[in-house]
Amino acid sequence: TFPNAYLIANNGSEDKEFIGTDLTPGSPFYNNIYISWTRFSGETGIKLTKSTNAGVNWTNAVPVSDVFFGVQGSDVAVGLDGEVYVTWLDGTTNDDIVRFDRSTDGGETFGIDKTIAQGATPLIPISSSGITFPSIATDISNGPGRGNIYVTFCDSRNGDPDIFLSRSTNRGLNWSAPLRVNNDEIGNGKLQCWPWIGVNDSGYVVINFYDARNTSSNTIIEDYIAHSTDGGLSFTNYLVSTMPTPTNQPNNDVRFGDYIGVDYYNSWTVPVGTVE
Repeated sequence: TFPNAYLIANNGSEDKEFIGTDLTPGSPFYNNIYISWTRFSGETGIKLTKSTNAGVNWTNAVPVSDVFFGVQGSDVAVGLDGEVYVTWLDGTTNDDIVRFDRSTDGGETFGIDKTIAQGATPLIPISSSGITFPSIATDISNGPGRGNIYVTFCDSRNGDPDIFLSRSTNRGLNWSAPLRVNNDEIGNGKLQCWPWIGVNDSGYVVINFYDARNTSSNTIIEDYIAHSTDGGLSFTNYLVSTMPTPTNQPNNDVRFGDYIGVDYYNSWTVPVGTVE
């Protein structure tokens, strides 16, 4: 049961809120809950709030992005020592730019935005918004990738929308060159988009995404996951869907692309998406 609802933010046009929790014992901010989102009116930009009492009370919005307009689609994760990591899409140029910032004081303040990747803006016909956003996860396991940060995103640097992964092994100071995650033929005109990422307690990485590689049109999709056991250096792709989904059913107003997710614990992978 959920006996109470708590107001978190209502100071503007608030959109696409995502949540993360500090789950590392010994962290100075253990059990803090963080939510990041985009505010489109008033004091605009990527925002963050936190709760230190299980979601009953929430702080005023803290600015994350240095840019206040043209930014959207943030996601939040927490590192080993309670660092708060946020990624989002910066659409202020002709390309898509994946940005990143971090807080080392429990979400009170953030530093200067970093660029993780920049690539050609993809055309996403299955989304009413026509765009796709990044997702972030951290490795807080005791495995060899402990402390790694992973960000997955989509762009069209190869001529059509593909899924990519960049990782940081030094708390977000530096990022690897983007690795293409989907393993179909490069430049084949097929759509892969809307990735979401999870890391399990062994440090294995999984990415859930929409894929049109087996279909006749980029408006007919299937759900795929990509799985890595080597810290995001290589991936194996698996088809999840049991049948293709035409994304214009029942009509073109359905926001097939805008929401997707995945959870990964022990050997259980739970992808969530919109399929028919």
